[in-house]
Amino acid sequence: MHWFVNIYFNMADKSSAKTQRDRKPNFTQEEVNVIQDQVQKNYKVINEKFGDGITNSRKIAVWSRISILVSALGVANRSPKDCKDKWANTKKVAKKVFNNRNKEQRATGGGPQPKKLSLAIERTIDLCKDSASFKGLEGVESVLGMYQ
Repeated sequence: MHWFVNIYFNMADKSSAKTQRDRKPNFTQEEVNVIQDQVQKNYKVINEKFGDGITNSRKIAVWSRISILVSALGVANRSPKDCKDKWANTKKVAKKVFNNRNKEQRATGGGPQPKKLSLAIERTIDLCKDSASFKGLEGVESVLGMYQ
């Protein structure tokens, strides 16, 4: 029985080694800054819906240009999908922080001072704070508000 356990665990080690892939390093602050700068310059193309002058190929070209600039920093070879995913994740975190900060401001007070936000989150909030995904749609009440 002992030899069977050894063979089983040796096979498990070998199979997991085959499926494991190398990770790219985490995005550095410089890479995030480049993404934010480029998103700010191309904000309309990146965030607008398809229509007059905004096509999928144009969006792909913008993300390809961003990935080239980020990869030029020499940290890692970043694909357009990597950069787009990083921007989406940064936006997601910024939206959560933005909503929590607004919730805390509406509270009655007391408690500790809110902690200082990172520069990346602050820049993302400043860039996206006027979008419908951050502040919601005006003139539309939530269904939850009707039942409270």
